[in-house]
Amino acid sequence: MGTTYSITAVNDTNESYNIKELQKGIDSLLNDYNSHFSNYIIESEVSQFNLNSTSDYISVSAQFYDLLLEAKNVYKMTDGAFDVTVSPLVQLWGFGPEYNMNSFPDKDEVNKALRLVGTDKLILKNGQVKKTNSDIEIDFSAIAKGGGVDMIASYLFDKDIDRFLIEIGGEITVAGNNKNNKKWRLGIRKPDKYDLDLMGEIDVTNKSMATSGTYENYFNIEEQKFSHIIDPATGKPIMHDLVSVTVLADKASIADAIATALMVFGYDRALEWVNSTNGIECLLISESSSGEYNMGVSTNFPIN
Repeated sequence: MGTTYSITAVNDTNESYNIKELQKGIDSLLNDYNSHFSNYIIESEVSQFNLNSTSDYISVSAQFYDLLLEAKNVYKMTDGAFDVTVSPLVQLWGFGPEYNMNSFPDKDEVNKALRLVGTDKLILKNGQVKKTNSDIEIDFSAIAKGGGVDMIASYLFDKDIDRFLIEIGGEITVAGNNKNNKKWRLGIRKPDKYDLDLMGEIDVTNKSMATSGTYENYFNIEEQKFSHIIDPATGKPIMHDLVSVTVLADKASIADAIATALMVFGYDRALEWVNSTNGIECLLISESSSGEYNMGVSTNFPIN
């Protein structure tokens, strides 16, 4: 996944954890996970799937199928705002591996890329996936970190460890209570990669948290800021004042994916959507034209 991870576990029994064995098991799981979902590994399952130009059903692993099914469900929930097939547009706007953008793509180029976008163009059936257009590609980057957190959480539960904090690249799951037998306290940073100050803190347990924003990956052309987050409906980078979204959900993969969708929605629509959706809470940060941050939260977001 090209990022770091950290795990804090609380031992409330008389038995000591074998830290080396736990880390060995977790590293093995994450290496295997990368072999399925990394677009930067040519031999990975997703890379090979993308290279496969058949119009027939393609057999995939259970991990691949389950995460794609979850992505498809979030796609439906968010009316397509979250879309794992958006890669052609991401690359067109210069946010691919080479990260190079000096001019705008024209309308024809955007429309051509849009024909390859839409998770509904993938048909899932009995552990197999069919592309309705053989050139469609999948990029799990907006859901895979959360999925990795969920996988490690399941691993720890299987080891009878049920008080922990897992963080992979900023996506977090907490379970049980911390070492002080209280809920875990999580900080929410200002949407500025050079500022480590917090906008607020929350106390939670048995929840997952994910953050998405425009402040770490963007470019400027003609004094306009263009985000790496692409609206799959328009084929263009989002252009509104919402700069950061933090989502709470029961699973890290869901929080991860929905955070991206809310960034596409923009402030008002995001807040309305969350307040009408069960099991999801959010904190939104917008930026005024003068550079001031404004924060809003959904009805039951537990901000301190």
